[in-house]
Amino acid sequence: MPSADPLRAIVGDAHVRPAGPDDAIDGAPAKLIVEPGNAQELALVLRCADDAGLAVIPRGGGTKRGWGNLPSRADLIVSTARLNHVVEHAWSDMTATVEAGCTVAELRATLAQHGQHL
Repeated sequence: MPSADPLRAIVGDAHVRPAGPDDAIDGAPAKLIVEPGNAQELALVLRCADDAGLAVIPRGGGTKRGWGNLPSRADLIVSTARLNHVVEHAWSDMTATVEAGCTVAELRATLAQHGQHL
């Protein structure tokens, strides 16, 4: 298993955990899960993973884990669960900027405040 210590230094103890059987990606077992809380943490996590030669799998809500090609290995799953905010909603321009983990429900709720929808 890859060392979790450098990742814990980046995102904190509460946001790194060993992967369990439910975290497998289309049958490929994962080793660690990390949840960065902002873009800077994400960049540092990815740099750390690259330096360690880890195979990284991004994960959003985890609803499509069986889609795509079967990974040969999954050393680190980078979860977008904490990257879940609407960054900006310029309602008059009908544009929105969201983080990678923003749910469709959250985006819809934000748009609805100005009578907009997807």
